[in-house]
Amino acid sequence: MKLKIWHNSNFGQPAFEREVSSVEIGAFLLDLLADYDLYLGEKVVANAQGLMYYDEQDREWLEWYNDEGEDISEIRDKALVEANKMIQSLNFEGGFYV
Repeated sequence: MKLKIWHNSNFGQPAFEREVSSVEIGAFLLDLLADYDLYLGEKVVANAQGLMYYDEQDREWLEWYNDEGEDISEIRDKALVEANKMIQSLNFEGGFYV
């Protein structure tokens, strides 16, 4: 399956798009791009991002969902919540923020 990520740091600007080899690589790169937007601070007014797959039959890119109907953002959010629970169970003071 062909996959690509898309990321837009400011609406009205063209979105950054890049093909990726897996859902996991796509999730990693989307996290990295979101972190970079946070680093830019006020230069980023609003952002949006996602993972798409290429539908060979319809010959178009469509938003990707897993078998449970979750998009990449929902999957990443759940993973961060689980990681935070695991860290808290180890009595780690820092934790991860969702």
